[in-house]
Amino acid sequence: MMNYYLLSGKNSPMVTSAFAPEGAKPAHELIGELTDKNELPFEFNLYLLKEVKGALVQTKDLKDVKKIWLDYQPNSLAWPLLSEKLMTIIENNLTGNENLE
Repeated sequence: MMNYYLLSGKNSPMVTSAFAPEGAKPAHELIGELTDKNELPFEFNLYLLKEVKGALVQTKDLKDVKKIWLDYQPNSLAWPLLSEKLMTIIENNLTGNENLE
């Protein structure tokens, strides 16, 4: 039996997560292809992840979700997918000593 863990807000029994299409290259293999690009070679599919009786369930049924796309969107590639709102907050709080590229 495998254990699955869901990282989400406190007392949040469910979260939406974006999944790359079946057969998409792993994240580390896409880095070279995406350098200097501003668009992905595929679209993500959004699923609801929730715990049901100790198991993690993935479903396309989003009717009970209050906020579909999050400011920090969990995803199957573990990429930092941020809204413009969150990116602006981060940029406004940088000191210049972070050594970011």
